[in-house]
Amino acid sequence: MGATLQREKQAPVPLDSLGGWTKETTAGGRSILTPGPDAATVPYSPPIKHDHNHSHISHHHGHQHDHSLNHDHDHDHDHDHGHEHDHSHADAHRTDASKAPRSLFTRVVLEYTARLPILHAILIEKDSRRIFYFMVLNFAFMTVQAFYGYVTDSLGLLSDSIHMFFDCVALLVGLLAAVMSKWPPSQRFPYGFGKIETLSGFANGCLLMLLSVEIAFEAFERLWEDTLGSVSVIVSTALTSLWGWAGWDPLASCFIAVLIFLSSTPLVISSAKRLLLSVPEATEYNLRNTLGGILGQRGVVNYWAPKFWLDDRAGSEDGEKLVGVVHIVVARGHGMDEVRDRVQDFLRSQGVEALVQVEREGDNACWCTRGRGTVAPLSAPKLL
Repeated sequence: MGATLQREKQAPVPLDSLGGWTKETTAGGRSILTPGPDAATVPYSPPIKHDHNHSHISHHHGHQHDHSLNHDHDHDHDHDHGHEHDHSHADAHRTDASKAPRSLFTRVVLEYTARLPILHAILIEKDSRRIFYFMVLNFAFMTVQAFYGYVTDSLGLLSDSIHMFFDCVALLVGLLAAVMSKWPPSQRFPYGFGKIETLSGFANGCLLMLLSVEIAFEAFERLWEDTLGSVSVIVSTALTSLWGWAGWDPLASCFIAVLIFLSSTPLVISSAKRLLLSVPEATEYNLRNTLGGILGQRGVVNYWAPKFWLDDRAGSEDGEKLVGVVHIVVARGHGMDEVRDRVQDFLRSQGVEALVQVEREGDNACWCTRGRGTVAPLSAPKLL
């Protein structure tokens, strides 16, 4: 108790004792501090940090907490002494990526880039920061390799440096996509901007494929010109000294081109499947079971036109989440809004975010029921 009283003596001066602030009491007995026109002229002094170990016994009073998150909490505590003051502290449960442990180098860079908002926004997030670091290192290695490839006239070094340059371009596109995918959904884009990352991966894969074809053509051109120009020299050199053959450098370029093409193929295939809204087989199997559970919800007669695809806004740590639309038929005697909310809660509990459209049983006015006969249960819904 003595330690508690000692901490209370260090509490900051309440705002209602300063000029420009007025204190009002609501009908429920809660105190509200309102700034007046002269409140801006009052100098601000930060509150003294102290613990919240008050004994909760008898007297009731309002407690205002200013959290770093954008939401308010109104706490009512019982204390053995009456006073009113403000507490300013960070939310202990915050899981923002910007609060993750950072290295000394990152902390120094963030300090010097505080005046550059775009670069600072890239470095403060863990995923975009890693992409940026790798892009800088890749660009440095590319510069050194391109210099020595130009000096030694090595097509292998030059082709690999060109590959690294396009890697830097791909990383830059991926970096921009990582930043843009964090933009919140809007009225025009209600599902957000997560598809930008998939689109950038597809474009990068196609670009690498075109690059590999160009390198292969260049290598075959050089090899063919050398062969036509000095066939006798190449044959004699190959017979006398295998390692002295001049065609090894173009062959190395062809090998690099094949590696680029093969490495970019999985990226193009996976990105194309996502752009075509294809659902993996295992996910589709689980989705069919989830959709079957809709019929078990109270008030649901049937469902129609389920269209679901992978949510590109979900991170790798969240696993594969689905988003889409489904149309349900509500039985007579049940509230349509109530049944819709019940189905949405059920789908959300299964990791599926869905826009649920409702229709009353026997009402064929909806556009998706035109040309349809009597309502019959679905055995295998068609998915995108």
